[in-house]
Amino acid sequence: MKLYKFATVLCFIYASASYSAQQELTIDVLVNEGSVLETLVRLRGYDTGGTEGESGEDGISAKNEAKLSARAIEPLNLATPAVETNLFYREVNSSTTPQTLFANLLQSLIERRTSIPIKIFMPEASAEFIDPEIWRVFAASDVTKDIVDENFLNSQDAYAVWMEDPYYGKKQASAIYLIVYGTDDEAGRQVNLDYCNHIRETGFREILNCDDSDHLTYVQGGGSISSNGPLTGYYKLNMSTRGHGASRSMAFHELFHIYQLSNVFTAFDQYQLKNKMGKRSGDNLNVDVAWWMEGNADFFAALYSGDADNFRWAMQDALEGYGPFSQPRKAQYFEETEKLYNLSWNQGDTVDLAYRIGSWFVAYLVAEHGEEQIYQFWEAVDKEGFSETFIRSFGKDYKTYTEEFDAWLQQPNDELYLFLDPLFANRVR
Repeated sequence: MKLYKFATVLCFIYASASYSAQQELTIDVLVNEGSVLETLVRLRGYDTGGTEGESGEDGISAKNEAKLSARAIEPLNLATPAVETNLFYREVNSSTTPQTLFANLLQSLIERRTSIPIKIFMPEASAEFIDPEIWRVFAASDVTKDIVDENFLNSQDAYAVWMEDPYYGKKQASAIYLIVYGTDDEAGRQVNLDYCNHIRETGFREILNCDDSDHLTYVQGGGSISSNGPLTGYYKLNMSTRGHGASRSMAFHELFHIYQLSNVFTAFDQYQLKNKMGKRSGDNLNVDVAWWMEGNADFFAALYSGDADNFRWAMQDALEGYGPFSQPRKAQYFEETEKLYNLSWNQGDTVDLAYRIGSWFVAYLVAEHGEEQIYQFWEAVDKEGFSETFIRSFGKDYKTYTEEFDAWLQQPNDELYLFLDPLFANRVR
């Protein structure tokens, strides 16, 4: 079955001559991959007080079949606030696509929506999240206030794109500790100590990145998220200012990682978390691979951190730029013996291709399925894991998709660049 998920809880009024009831419905649509003749719609109903009710005699207790017309479905008639109810619909026209089937269903439901604001299902945060603040900023003494403010503003702007509005992982999009490093070793050591003192004083169970040398990487350059919120209860957002002061693209890249991680609620150790994030999707399941998490972050950072020209430049550089190689990245990629999904940090400079070519893999998916489908993937991966969610979201397994992507990428670059302007013009955030 292929999942078409409408990740909201909508409020509707269902009325009859003798009864009127307000329902809150979480809607998932599952379409048979081999045929769209049968669609399962899961409706989870709750009354206005938030108490789960029981299905009455006049309600839909198990399965009902109804005709699906070209424009709308038969009215749903829920007589009482109901527990999970399964409804089957069979389409009239066998040529209707799953996308059309889904759109027709949602259109019918939305037409009957009341003026009550849309609600989105957001699980409670992991018990590890004990700091209620969204942001805390720790700045090295050798960084000017203007540079600190610019780094913070860039990070807030990225947060606003992916985490300001309600979404599945919203309640875990907090306790973001922005550490802004300068170029002085001692100042870097001290600001990292300030962060570590806060972690200890707050009472977090796991204390990470508090060795005396942990600041050195960021004094020298770069950025990262070096703690996993669902496991630690906080995100350590490291931002270097060496050479650029404040890198907007780096801030957006790292904040997209926080968005990714915030959607995981059921991982209890690093192994489970890495599996859900796609970091164990290579042929060797004991090696962390970079293509999916980093390709996503690179693509969306390029898409949202600047204007259309900036986006086009970043994506062109991902193919034509040399990076750490002696030839353009695209040429280097096709000389590699490893598949995209096998590129790891263990391979030295080669991992650069996982980021840059990985960003083109995501562009390819967005061109085929739309940007929103990527968000739907991240907001569903907690339940079924990386591989199954990928199939449900994009219609085939990631290894098959990678083979098709490799063939597509061999087009002349000028042909590939024709995809970019529509992707930017159709941004959904």
